[in-house]
Amino acid sequence: MTPWAEVFEGRHRLGVTPFEPFELPIGRHVLSLRNVSLGVTRQVKVTITKNHTVTLDVNLNE
Repeated sequence: MTPWAEVFEGRHRLGVTPFEPFELPIGRHVLSLRNVSLGVTRQVKVTITKNHTVTLDVNLNE
């Protein structure tokens, strides 16, 4: 993730990038990526399926 971002699912803060892989339950999720220093917030939709890994690479400068 360029630059860093705080990652939230709903009101639950997952952490600050970069961070180690983590698990989400199977299903659809909306993650909010926030960098308050830049005044940038992006929402990313991700679908988690059984036995698959999802990698997100988001550039908050774009």
